[in-house]
Amino acid sequence: MKKLTALFMSALICLNISSCARSNGTNNTQVTSSAEVNAASGSASQPAADVASADMPDSRKNLRSGDLPVDTVAVIFYPTQPDIGNAYIPDAQDAWKTAITNATKHMQDKKYDVFPFADMRPIYFIWQHDGMNESWTLGNDGSLWGGQNTADSELFKNNYIAPEDAAEVAKLLMQAYDYLEISPVDPGQFKDIVRAELYIKGKTFVLENADGVKKLEDTLRNCKRHTGSGCPFELLRLYKKEGKPVDIAIATDGCAIWHSDGVYYEYDKKEVEGLFKLFGVDLSKVYTE
Repeated sequence: MKKLTALFMSALICLNISSCARSNGTNNTQVTSSAEVNAASGSASQPAADVASADMPDSRKNLRSGDLPVDTVAVIFYPTQPDIGNAYIPDAQDAWKTAITNATKHMQDKKYDVFPFADMRPIYFIWQHDGMNESWTLGNDGSLWGGQNTADSELFKNNYIAPEDAAEVAKLLMQAYDYLEISPVDPGQFKDIVRAELYIKGKTFVLENADGVKKLEDTLRNCKRHTGSGCPFELLRLYKKEGKPVDIAIATDGCAIWHSDGVYYEYDKKEVEGLFKLFGVDLSKVYTE
């Protein structure tokens, strides 16, 4: 199953992999442990929370990850919090298998140049059975894209299932989508930010300087949808004047990528180093210290 997941994600791998890291900076930032941050009042309207927020629904605290049982349908998504598992096994396995079997009877060979991840919901399922692997992603129009493969065949074969034939599977996927409370952040929500916290390898870097916070806000808002990434991600928490903090996952290997519950965005590549320097973080040392 790891091989299947790796195959499915191969189209998403970020090519700009580089060594990166953290360092204690002086740009009006603080470098503390999570406990120390939680004890500080800060300038935000709400106190800092643990990375695993207490408000996180139970369905996102107890997901099963790692090797999956054979002949089991598993729903996969990409949580903003990097330490949460990304595999959910629905209880109604028979209903899933019946719906998938019926849908794949109508599978078509539809040509496309680039697998259209950017236009899809950030959720898909995998099913390994009878010597075959299946992996299907739900399109925004209710169609399914992906396919079936065996150990000696390729997964990507332009396979497509039209919305009318995929309706029952799409219904089940959307039920899982709602149950998991997947709610991607929109870049338009990056406004009126007053404080930011970057969590990297057990340390928290705090940015409160008004000019630095405004620069961070502008950089993150100036972005475009991206197809996906295999980059390593850490949590970035943004505190607003009012309302709950906004969490996103940000790449820490030099890629100009952030994502929210599996919806990926790319910001200006020239801004990557400067963005992390706002927190006093030296990307060249993140994975070497």
